Amino acid sequence: MHGRAFALLILLCTAVPSAAQTVRCELDVHGLSYGLTGSCISDRADAPAQAQSRIERSRYWPAGTVSVFLVGGPASLSPWGGYFYQGTWNDPFQVDWEPLPTNRRRLVLRTSGAALVVQDWREGTGDKVSLVFRLNYAPATTNDVAILESALKRISSLQGWDRNADQDCRNDDQERTSLFCVLWAAVESQMGRYHHAQPAMDLVRSVIAERWRDRLSGHMLMDFNNHPSTTAADMRTALEAALAMARSETALGK
Repeated sequence: MHGRAFALLILLCTAVPSAAQTVRCELDVHGLSYGLTGSCISDRADAPAQAQSRIERSRYWPAGTVSVFLVGGPASLSPWGGYFYQGTWNDPFQVDWEPLPTNRRRLVLRTSGAALVVQDWREGTGDKVSLVFRLNYAPATTNDVAILESALKRISSLQGWDRNADQDCRNDDQERTSLFCVLWAAVESQMGRYHHAQPAMDLVRSVIAERWRDRLSGHMLMDFNNHPSTTAADMRTALEAALAMARSETALGK
């Protein structure tokens, strides 16, 4: 799923509170030289009535059993690519280590619309492999704080602002760019590559969806950037609010 329909799905999934959920997958390596196959089941629970924080909300997951394919097991080199599927629903993903300060790291499953924390990824007995992850959005880390600090610094120093932005950031120059491309560059610089569902990106989208929903029709960051009512002060406010949330989530995770 791409473009405006995909962006709207992110908006809807982010806005709907949901109880903590864990997905447990069991994969079989027996007889497969090219990958692993198996099935996943969620311990889905009903959402509580009260509103929740971003990291208490959950990524969309279909009811019932979901099939899964992975290109390799825990003993192979990361990252591990794969996809979930059920009927007409298909969600590609990648599992990889995210370095954290003081020689720590966490294992993250990145889908097209969310970054999720992996709780278990190991080989068991009888040619079985276990993959367990939370559907709740992964909390921000110091990586996301650094991304948002970098983006805020870049936005504040821009000489020109592209009010007709698209998603092609390779053609931007150093003095004229857009909100999306400023974040794109900050994520790539901090993480080594761009991740659409990086928590820093999700935080900015959450702020924009909450405060300026009337300016959105599809792609949040581009719609907000290109809207005639959006000011440079609005963009700084969005980044500052997202940065405050990232610092709060990071502190909670320590």
